[in-house]
Amino acid sequence: MADPVYSFEKVEDFFSNYESWTKLGNVLSHDYNPGIRTLTLIIEGGYPQGQSCCLLIQLLGYNVFRVRFDPSKRNADEYITNNTRAVVMDTWADLQDEWGQFTTNFNNDPNKISIDTIHTDGNTQFMKIEVGLNPFSIRVDRFEGGNPYPIWTTNGEIGLRWSEVKDGDVITTFKIIQVVDKSPTAKYAGFGEHGGVGLFKNSQQLTFFNYDNFGYGQIYGQGPLDQREPLYHSDPFFMEFNGVPGKTSVTGMYIDNYSLICMDIGHEKSDRNMFGIKFGELDYYVFAGNECKDIISSFTSLVGRCRLKPRYVLGFHQGCYGWTKRQDLEDTLQKYRENNIPIDGLHIDIDSQNNYEVFTLNPVTFPNAREMFNNLRSNGAKCCVNVTPIIKKGDNNYTPYKEATENDYLILDTRVKSLSGNLLQQYYEGGNEVIGKMTIDDNLSGTPTPFTGRVDYGYGNTVSGHYPDLGRKEVRNWWGKQYETLFSLGLEFVWQDMTTPAIDKTRGDMKGFPFKLLVTDDSLSAKSPSLSPALKVWNLFSYNLHKASYHGLNSLPGREGKRNFIIGRGSFTGSHRFCGLWTGDNSSTWDFYRINIAQVLAVGLSGLSIVGADIGGFGKGVDNGQWASPELIVRWTTAGSFLPWFRNHYVKNIDVTIDGQRKVHDGKSFQELYVFKDYQYAFGVTDYQRVFYRAVLPVTRHYIELRYRLMQLWYDLMWVNVLESMPMCRALFINDPHDDTLYNDKIEFNSNQFFVGKDLLVAPIMDPGATKRDIYLPTTDNWYSFVDSKFPLASAVEGGTTVRDFDAHIDGDDYNHLGFIVPIYIRAGAIIPEIPLEQWVGQLHEHGKPCNITLNIYPGKKGLYTMYLDDGVSLSSAPPDAPQYKYLDQEEKKYAKGEYREVKIEHIQSGTNRDITITRSRDNYTPPLETFYRVAILHDPSEPFQGSNGPLMSIIVNGHVLNDPNKDMVLSNDNSNPIN
Repeated sequence: MADPVYSFEKVEDFFSNYESWTKLGNVLSHDYNPGIRTLTLIIEGGYPQGQSCCLLIQLLGYNVFRVRFDPSKRNADEYITNNTRAVVMDTWADLQDEWGQFTTNFNNDPNKISIDTIHTDGNTQFMKIEVGLNPFSIRVDRFEGGNPYPIWTTNGEIGLRWSEVKDGDVITTFKIIQVVDKSPTAKYAGFGEHGGVGLFKNSQQLTFFNYDNFGYGQIYGQGPLDQREPLYHSDPFFMEFNGVPGKTSVTGMYIDNYSLICMDIGHEKSDRNMFGIKFGELDYYVFAGNECKDIISSFTSLVGRCRLKPRYVLGFHQGCYGWTKRQDLEDTLQKYRENNIPIDGLHIDIDSQNNYEVFTLNPVTFPNAREMFNNLRSNGAKCCVNVTPIIKKGDNNYTPYKEATENDYLILDTRVKSLSGNLLQQYYEGGNEVIGKMTIDDNLSGTPTPFTGRVDYGYGNTVSGHYPDLGRKEVRNWWGKQYETLFSLGLEFVWQDMTTPAIDKTRGDMKGFPFKLLVTDDSLSAKSPSLSPALKVWNLFSYNLHKASYHGLNSLPGREGKRNFIIGRGSFTGSHRFCGLWTGDNSSTWDFYRINIAQVLAVGLSGLSIVGADIGGFGKGVDNGQWASPELIVRWTTAGSFLPWFRNHYVKNIDVTIDGQRKVHDGKSFQELYVFKDYQYAFGVTDYQRVFYRAVLPVTRHYIELRYRLMQLWYDLMWVNVLESMPMCRALFINDPHDDTLYNDKIEFNSNQFFVGKDLLVAPIMDPGATKRDIYLPTTDNWYSFVDSKFPLASAVEGGTTVRDFDAHIDGDDYNHLGFIVPIYIRAGAIIPEIPLEQWVGQLHEHGKPCNITLNIYPGKKGLYTMYLDDGVSLSSAPPDAPQYKYLDQEEKKYAKGEYREVKIEHIQSGTNRDITITRSRDNYTPPLETFYRVAILHDPSEPFQGSNGPLMSIIVNGHVLNDPNKDMVLSNDNSNPIN
């Protein structure tokens, strides 16, 4: 039996008996302090039984409030004013100062009290927070035309409840749940990284608990479609849409807690949502706004926004667990170049390490590493290696181990003194719970020694070692310096793996630290760290790992003023300030492909810019095949070319002996895109399958090339994310919030269609054997099928149309059909920038050639687009007034100089005249080689011709009239003179 306190609970078990928990009763007293905008409530139903307790409601903005509750706290002074690491400012006072002033009005009635918030425009009532006194409840209203309507209400029957969690007879912690009423029309999206094909979670139970969940099926055994499974990353933030039909209202909620969080979204009872925690205080924020973008802006103002990444991050990447020698990398890059498949990144797994020692390279299998990296870089490939947080034990010649032990930088093996007896371990495997005796190397009764864990890299490859105590700043600084050797050899970015930290099941709980292991807890900012059980701060280690690596890279000699990048396997809210996210160890199955889009869109709602899955699948498929299905590879790669993080990554089948050590991977023979054509006549391949083998190369190359030609669009979207936190890939309802059908009869399209930016709609096929699909085009605008300038535009399709049976069959031999294998539509009036094809980002500049931008202007009454130009690699481009740069320490902030050019392109069509304006709203960067933009004006075939000049009588660009609209026009980069 699992420990009653220090154990993981499945979500259905967590909520199994909540109705018997203690419910908060009547409000005994209240006090509102308008200076700090805090309402203090003393309420019946605290701990111990019969005592009162204190609950706080704090207003952050006119549209955001916070609730804090711990049944053992008696008054407001017992609540710490320091914020958690997930929040950008150190203290609540600092946060309120940053958000600025707004007006509140406090109202005191016999049975209720309320706080009205006034919009920062100074005269509009925005929100009312009403607290019922007998019994305690919270109701939140918005206003329209001065009339209130409810947007968020605590459930009257269940309300807020808590339960004692005992170790023997001693109260160790409290389980707390908040129950909120659920509107029957409401739809819920966000929730970070979870399984399931649906973007909306309307009748699900969800778990937030970082877990090394290979195959997404360890807890329940059902695989990636089961949304209950805890995965590698936790973002306990979500939004409610359509909760009040007919009103422009969206709400959001974020629960700030590093331990186990459970949610029930209308699963047990359709009229309620439940949110629960097991450790610490219940601390949550509620956000109100008119549209999704309002909530994203408010949420990321709380937890921070992404920083600029290097432009090459947006290119195509190839990784492999099984590249065991230098030649593997060189051959892979050469083959990609020979087959003209653009590629920017090579990801080297732990095979590169010397005897599984992190921060090392094997000098035998990867000799002359500096020469290797330089050669690869000269051919466009930027490289990273896999960095895990384990320090292999026992070798004093291994510098990180020697320094860590000598300086006491490692987590010590001290455990909570528990009344529950033996040190048992808990984990799940294949849907079954396992309780067993934990392997312990050290004598816990003597002087503490470093905790010894073990990482299982799969396929019999294990290593024992220790873990840096990353809750201490000096240890984080030390960890960051360990990258110096690798980067001095030519490494360009970091692949942060095993972040949970993926400890072998015999050495820890739930493939992480032992729950009772005492670790340094720095979860509160500007407060001295203390020791806490690992379970209490479960998701904190991975956060600190990415933070330490990020700041370490920024401080490395030789990388001054350069942007750095980390792709990480999971962490907690706030980690997006330091890294991108890939969604863990998946497999080559259609189910994993099916969830990919919903995962990326959901995580993007939390403000992350770079997020994606291992394209094609990391592990084997359900058929245990020697390689992934070529049909799956075509579908997944072509869809993946429109997602932010674009990496093909797999485990390779090998059986080799290196330095006397045998390495065996029961993986796949290959997954590089150029190889499939060589296997079309392999034994057992049918004529039907042969079409897909033959198609992999031409089809995937076409869509990777398209991604590279659209690189300016992708880069502009990275900038928009930095400035506004809008995701690069967006759910339909973000761009078209007033299309009510997206919450009703067209709801399914939210999970299998998406936007790149605001105007490019992508609708990939998601099922094996499918050749056609339906596509929904939102009502707001008309739409054009994307023909990539190969054909004239077809007539516009009216918004609100469901295009039936779009033919998207796979055929690599039909050049004219390649562009339709992924259905794409462009919003009328859109402006889409395009650049010449490069084999890697920056290739033309590296060869002294310009990379001129073509502005494709689609038919429509009007359109607006903003473009951002900089060198793509320097920190000097960063906008110094943006919050994520404004509050950096002076050493890091000095590089943020705002050296970029912001270009606004606007077009308006009036009758047969098109007026185009191109202006620089910021001009602090000059492109090195480009002196003009090319403007391509596309025409709807329904536009009547005006003689030999086509459908337009005139085109005016920045006030200059183009006499021949059929002639290409080149606009000088000084914004003044057109060149015909």
